[in-house]
Amino acid sequence: MSEQPGPSVPSRSAVEDVPSQTPLFWALEKDRYLRQSWIREIEEQTGRRLVAYVANFNHPQSAIGPDDIPPFPDLLHDIDPQTD
Repeated sequence: MSEQPGPSVPSRSAVEDVPSQTPLFWALEKDRYLRQSWIREIEEQTGRRLVAYVANFNHPQSAIGPDDIPPFPDLLHDIDPQTD
């Protein structure tokens, strides 16, 4: 069984695409900006849209629940189905 590589550090150009903000704001929102960079890189490499659901794993109720379901149609609305 081979190990899957973990997420790479975003490229310098991906990080430079992030709008400028104060150091405090960057520190508070760093995870979100890094996640967005990784998603963009995956989309560029695969040529497909990536939809990611991110849960707060530190919260005891971090699983997908009924309140999480309504936003999914909006996330998928403008994605063209691809048939192979």
